[in-house]
Amino acid sequence: MGLFKKKDEHKVEHITRTDAKKATPVSGMPKTFVILRPLVTEKASVMGGEGKYAFEIHPSAGRVEVKQEIHARYGIIPTKVNIQRSSGKRVRFGRFHGRRKQMKKAIVTLPKGKTIDVYAGV
Repeated sequence: MGLFKKKDEHKVEHITRTDAKKATPVSGMPKTFVILRPLVTEKASVMGGEGKYAFEIHPSAGRVEVKQEIHARYGIIPTKVNIQRSSGKRVRFGRFHGRRKQMKKAIVTLPKGKTIDVYAGV
């Protein structure tokens, strides 16, 4: 028997993690991997008072995917999504040189009067 199974065979097939999750229509990336974590910084907490929230997102995620993920997780449709890439800074530890990791973040603006609790459990 080869690598491919016939359709008429009734055997349980292995389901991968990406098959089990719903994929976003734009890139095929699973929705649960679009937003990696909320950014917990002083600047982000000040922006939270203005209805803006910052999240670290997957490097290949776009505005539409972030907007869909926010709606799926929190039930609120954002009015605006801004995306920013930051390159890793060069660092040095004694005679060893290196770089910090690159990051892509999204700043999500919610409608007036809407809030989300992103800092629960932090």
